[in-house]
Amino acid sequence: MANASPNYRQAASRGAYAAGMQQVVRISLQILSAVVLSRLLRPEDFGVYAMVTPVATFVGLFQDMGLQQAVIQRKDITPDLINRLYWLNFTATCVIAAVLVAISPAVAWFYHDERVMPLTAALAVTIILGGIVFQHHAVMQRNLQFHKLAMIDMCCAVASFITAVVTAYIWHSYWSFWLSGVASVGIFGLLASRVSGWRPGKPTLRGDTGGLLKFGAHLTGANVVNYFARNLDNVLIGHAWGPVQLGFYDRAYKLLLFPIYGVYGPLMGIMMPVLSRLQNEPERMRNAYYRFVGLVTLIAMPGIALAFAAPKEVITLLLGARWLPTAEIFAWLGAVALFQPMTMTLGTLLMAKGQSKTILWMTAVLSCTAVASFAIGLHDGGVGVARAYTIEEYLCRLPLQLWVVTRGGHVRLRDLMIRWLPLMASAGLTILAAEGLRMLGLTGVPLLILLGLESYLCAVMLLSLTKAGRGTIKDVWGMINEGLIMMRLRPAHPAVTG
Repeated sequence: MANASPNYRQAASRGAYAAGMQQVVRISLQILSAVVLSRLLRPEDFGVYAMVTPVATFVGLFQDMGLQQAVIQRKDITPDLINRLYWLNFTATCVIAAVLVAISPAVAWFYHDERVMPLTAALAVTIILGGIVFQHHAVMQRNLQFHKLAMIDMCCAVASFITAVVTAYIWHSYWSFWLSGVASVGIFGLLASRVSGWRPGKPTLRGDTGGLLKFGAHLTGANVVNYFARNLDNVLIGHAWGPVQLGFYDRAYKLLLFPIYGVYGPLMGIMMPVLSRLQNEPERMRNAYYRFVGLVTLIAMPGIALAFAAPKEVITLLLGARWLPTAEIFAWLGAVALFQPMTMTLGTLLMAKGQSKTILWMTAVLSCTAVASFAIGLHDGGVGVARAYTIEEYLCRLPLQLWVVTRGGHVRLRDLMIRWLPLMASAGLTILAAEGLRMLGLTGVPLLILLGLESYLCAVMLLSLTKAGRGTIKDVWGMINEGLIMMRLRPAHPAVTG
């Protein structure tokens, strides 16, 4: 990043390129998986798995205890401390896996569906496998081994896709989702343990944790609270409306997450360690953050605008005509997704500065408003929940997150708006373009191709009107050139220790 030391800049540049290649593979496989599995499985199968996912996610929040991010954020850390945290994580993992098995009958009773019990208990396997790999992942991120992480992730994505498609073709069952998850986590554990350069030592749970447990407790608290804002909609819809309605809602929600988390996830893995190393240099940290948020929004928002402007065409192309009931849900959630590429990075900035307590109280407030919106919209099914959630996000989440981050002097509101508003204006033009193309008689794939080109070209043109926008375009172009150079030269990348 600009103004960062040469090692950080080279690692971040290589990491951004590796993340880009990783997401080309991952998003392509996710979309292909959605296309294939939506034709091999029924909406009910997606609904059954969506019923148990929130339960496994909730108990899994206590598995990491926030210590993975604590290891990355800590400026100096010893091998003994990392080893102690590993065994704390592993102990928590075993307890949580046992809890998941124990509560599986209650989960089946809640949903009035006996299929849920064995599936809930089986998710304990992925919990245990995940606990084994947490610390390897954290160490690789801390040492800026982004290229290796990207390669491992691509292997996991391929293994997960092949497992899901093959098992769905053979059994036509929701169990294909579970098997693909086991394959993904298992492959990650096998590869990461071999290339991370770190091995756990003698088991130990006692000793000073250097304040990392407190930091992790705040993050865990925030994650637990945030869980309700991200998963209670599935729980309520599944309980009140059953697996079919939940299957429609779940498909719409996850289809929109492809462009968002597909970009944000890997870049967050780069942002967190790089910004953490600059936490004592506010101006350099701010400049690095602006460049990160520019990359995330430029890459993700035009794609989201395309999905928002043509929901029926996207659903029909990717999932098939029988999934058209998801189109209205997809459109409402698309309105929320237009600002999430920017606001999701704000939490990473606070985390890198060690302000886990601020994250906790802010998440608590926003989760309460989100849960209230779910309750208000539930009477109208998935569409009602999506509509109420969208209104809440614009009235509550967006203003509060911007106020918290700008009030603390982390970033300036004007600088964020310069990078975000041109892309929102571009999204508006994409919606108008979609209507114009339909009036000309274009539908289906031709409409989506022309609209996709318009969306990204318009975004680039509007961003080029400002100095900050031109810097973002230059960063994306530089990342592409960096990738081409890497493909020819493949220079060694410096690990950061300590």
